[in-house]
Amino acid sequence: MASQLINQRLIKYLTTALVGILSFLAFAPYDQKWILVLSYLYLVSILTSSSTENKWLHILLWGFGLWFAGTFWLIVSIHYHGNVHIVLAVIALIFLGFLLSSIFVLPIMLFKYIKRISNFTNALILSSILILLESARFFILGGFPWLQPGVIFLDTILDFLIPIIGVIGCSLLFYLIVSAAALSSKKHISTA
Repeated sequence: MASQLINQRLIKYLTTALVGILSFLAFAPYDQKWILVLSYLYLVSILTSSSTENKWLHILLWGFGLWFAGTFWLIVSIHYHGNVHIVLAVIALIFLGFLLSSIFVLPIMLFKYIKRISNFTNALILSSILILLESARFFILGGFPWLQPGVIFLDTILDFLIPIIGVIGCSLLFYLIVSAAALSSKKHISTA
């Protein structure tokens, strides 16, 4: 019984990390933009779930998957141009993935303590937290602009928004839409 519970938790954690890993497929050169929508829907459902144990670990693993896969191309610079052994280069990227993910776990976890008012208000609060984290990452930590959700607006019918509100504005719009969709579907499912 205990081993079955451990296996179920392990599968949930691996699923969360895999969803984060698959997020990088939304960006160039793959451009499977719908994957990022599903990935963030999954993240918001974890954040708003009352039953998810160890939310912080799920957020950490989701973020690790995103950052590890999204920065894995750095292996070329570290290994080939930096002459670092491949094992050490992979360890460095694993460390970088966990570091980038862990910095943002606490602020996202704050959403758990916010009083639930309405779906729109909660979507606005969650989107604000996410955009502040993205802005902090961009301005304080020096970037990773290729992993901003607003970038997926390129080459779509919404790409006219990028010159108007910028990539960060498009990211905010993305967060609002995904958060509102996840929260309203959750409310609809829980009331059904």
